[in-house]
Amino acid sequence: MHWIILGIIAASLVFLAAYNPKIAFSGLFVLLFAAIIILNLNIGEKHKNYVDIPISKVVFDNVKLKNGYRGGYVISGLMINNSVSADILEVTLKVTLDDCLYEADLSRDCLSIGPERFFLTLKVPSGQSKKFSESIHFSGSQLREISKWHYEIVKIRGQLVL
Repeated sequence: MHWIILGIIAASLVFLAAYNPKIAFSGLFVLLFAAIIILNLNIGEKHKNYVDIPISKVVFDNVKLKNGYRGGYVISGLMINNSVSADILEVTLKVTLDDCLYEADLSRDCLSIGPERFFLTLKVPSGQSKKFSESIHFSGSQLREISKWHYEIVKIRGQLVL
């Protein structure tokens, strides 16, 4: 709404400039100053309530990695937000894939791809859970099939519940 008011004032100043340029240019500088202040206040409000949620407050359940489209993969599962003070907005995961020659012994003869970081953007309200499914792509090599993989939660960003 304030942008509409500023637009009307700007149009009035342009019209006024034809009759009294000194007042119009002074008003234009005041208008620009007011627009900068309003813009800074809006940006500050948007980032004010963002917090890092402790990793211990979020549980991942039934997380699976499957072959996806065009050499990519799909990671899916259930994200449970046990935080009482913040909604989850974004989770940073570190994922590593291992291509192993012998399925019997997955600890040796494995070619590791990664770790690579991926961002899951999903809003999970405080005290609730939500299923997720996200396509991910690894740069470089292609695996024949997923022999072994693991993930680590690196960071969880959220917004305070007001």
